[in-house]
Amino acid sequence: MIRNLVIRRDEAVLEESLIMKAEREDKERKARYQERQDNDSRRASAETKEEPAEEAAPAEVAEEPAAPTEEASEE
Repeated sequence: MIRNLVIRRDEAVLEESLIMKAEREDKERKARYQERQDNDSRRASAETKEEPAEEAAPAEVAEEPAAPTEEASEE
């Protein structure tokens, strides 16, 4: 394995090496994955906060039809 290699060139090589390119892409991929995970966890926590309000609404709807039947039995 060659660890340090210096080559003389007529012009400067300005493009990114394959190793550095792979490392940069890997970091970008990890950052996107982490951002996606954060967004998913935020959505899940927001949904759990909204669920109790949604559960209360159907209970109120269920009580409304029960009220007229009680009035009908009192008559």
